[in-house]
Amino acid sequence: MNLSNEKEEKLCLLAIKNGDEGAFRSLFDRYYETLCGYAFFYSRNKDTANEIVTDAFLKLWQNRLKVDAEIHLKAYLYTMVKNVALNYLRQKKPSHENIEDLNREIISTQQAPDQLMVYNELERSILTCIEELPDRQRKVFKLNRFHNLSYNEIAHLLHISPYTVQEHMINAVKRLKTSFKNVQVIE
Repeated sequence: MNLSNEKEEKLCLLAIKNGDEGAFRSLFDRYYETLCGYAFFYSRNKDTANEIVTDAFLKLWQNRLKVDAEIHLKAYLYTMVKNVALNYLRQKKPSHENIEDLNREIISTQQAPDQLMVYNELERSILTCIEELPDRQRKVFKLNRFHNLSYNEIAHLLHISPYTVQEHMINAVKRLKTSFKNVQVIE
């Protein structure tokens, strides 16, 4: 089942409510990796993030008959993952991975050491600037840029208007541009 639009997602959700394991598998395959990235935002541990997302999908399957067929599925999944992550963090002391270790996983080892050093320094600067954004602005920015949520999906998830989301994004990008207007990357 192709989950490319909201109507198809609603049909998928109806199929899941009727016990269609193939539809559930399609949903799982479509969102698993993205949701793991979102869960990592809370857990800061790849294995924990995978566990959180798996638990969220398990809860979805177990409670499929209770799920309203008119929900916005993607926002609902993100909310489920957030709630499972927060419950996990309340129950267990979170383990934190070093961001440099994560960078080494992501970045190819083929790069020259000096390029890798410049990249790591630039990334640390960007992440620091993002973390210095006001709380709501930072959340909106990360959901949009790191998790590819639309303004409407973010609005639904955070219970704010799409216009407010847009304003947060405009202000966040302005602040980041101002912070990096004099930065030059030499290749």
